[in-house]
Amino acid sequence: MHHELDKIDRRILYELDQNCRIPETRLAKIVGKSKEAIRYRIKNLCETGIICGYSTHINLGRLGYRAYKVYLKLREKPALKHRFLEHIRSRKDVFWLGVGDGAWSVGITFMARSDDEFYAKKNELYNQYRELVLGEVNGSMVEAVAFGKKFLINTPEREVETAFVFAEAEEVQIDDVERRILGVLMRNSRTKIVDLASQCNTSVEVARNRIKRMEENGVIQRYWVDIDYAKLGAEFYKTFLYFEGLSPKMQKRIYERARHHPNVLFYIRVIAPWVLELEIMVENYEKYNEVINQFRHDFADVLINVESTTIGEDVHYPAKTTIFE
Repeated sequence: MHHELDKIDRRILYELDQNCRIPETRLAKIVGKSKEAIRYRIKNLCETGIICGYSTHINLGRLGYRAYKVYLKLREKPALKHRFLEHIRSRKDVFWLGVGDGAWSVGITFMARSDDEFYAKKNELYNQYRELVLGEVNGSMVEAVAFGKKFLINTPEREVETAFVFAEAEEVQIDDVERRILGVLMRNSRTKIVDLASQCNTSVEVARNRIKRMEENGVIQRYWVDIDYAKLGAEFYKTFLYFEGLSPKMQKRIYERARHHPNVLFYIRVIAPWVLELEIMVENYEKYNEVINQFRHDFADVLINVESTTIGEDVHYPAKTTIFE
């Protein structure tokens, strides 16, 4: 069912996506409503299923992980495909799962600490499900940047906040307390600090200081809201861009265009047959074509091909309830 949201609800969702730990008093001031009205609207957004939950973007590069992309074309074997997807959803080493239709049937981003580790994971998976896989492309991720859900509002009043989900960075060591804190924040990043401290068997002061430390050292990037886009009447597209002769200057131009474009949610640099991936949220296919044609026109000198997949299921950390246990 498609829900029409007013400007206040859309602004609330946008602000929660920028920082869903924002105090209700501050959020109320931003949108010009009372704290009670804010609380009621958030409750309603949850009850209608528009808000599915709250999580945390972590720069996994800071924890020593590298990201590896796997895109698969699958045979029409429904029972085997169901078992395969259930297996992927249960894995603690999967950062992202996308199920769709188009250039690829399934996209997976694995977390691994080395090429050898990923190689072993990939081979084991393919051996187990070799009857299902019709085609595959593997690659490694250089950088993944989240821009936030700018499509919710017409014009952000401040510079677009970015979150580096995977980026080359110096590894940061975290202890057991910090791991437990990350686990709680991934399951529900709006957990009150008192409850968070209790769940992590530590004091409020220690929990607050550890969160601050992980924010400052770049482990914690953003607290975001998980939205059911279908309930907003939106469509989600994964776009693969092939370039020729892409200079650093041109790459920066493309990045800035994507960062400020209201419909681009993610910008991903990869080592694969394509160079960049964009994740795009629009109201319909006509609008998607409009967005892509603008990129084609503006970067015609270097953009040589575009492939697309419509994403029906889009999950970050499918096993997030257990990943930091």
